[in-house]
Amino acid sequence: MSMIGGENKQVENLFLISASQKQNRRSNMRKNHKSPSRIKYDQNHPTISVRLPKDKREKLLAMLKTMDVTLPQLILNFIGEYEIKIKPIEIIKGASFKAGLGKGYQQGIKNCAIKYPCSKCGKEIVVSSKEEKKAIRDFMTESGWHHRNCA
Repeated sequence: MSMIGGENKQVENLFLISASQKQNRRSNMRKNHKSPSRIKYDQNHPTISVRLPKDKREKLLAMLKTMDVTLPQLILNFIGEYEIKIKPIEIIKGASFKAGLGKGYQQGIKNCAIKYPCSKCGKEIVVSSKEEKKAIRDFMTESGWHHRNCA
C-alpha cells in the first residue's frame, strides 16, 4: 500500500506547475486564439505589405499627414479614381475604332471599288454583288482582256 501512495505522490508532482507557468500557458493560448469574427475579418480584409526605401517611406508619411488621410484611405481613393478613368478610355477606344473602321471602309470604296454609271439615270453604281462581279469577269474574258506581259 505504501507503494501505491508513493506512486500517487509522484504522479501528483508531475501535474504540479507553478503559477507563472499557468500564466504563460494562458497568455500563449490567448496569442494563438482568434475569435470567429476576427478570422472572418482577416479573410475579407487581407493584409498588403510593401517595402520602401527609408526616404520614400518618410515622403509617403509626410504626404499622408499633409492630405490628412490614412494609407488605406489613400489606396482606396486611388483605386476608385483609377476605375473611373479606365471606363472612359475603353469607351473612347471603342468609338475611335469604329470611326477609324468607317473612314477606312469609305477610303477603300473610294480608291478600290469598281464603279460604273447607271444606263438609265447615270448615277454611280458600285460593284458589290456576286452576279455583277461574275458578269464583269465574263465580259473581260470574252473581250480578250489580258496582262500587258501576256500580249
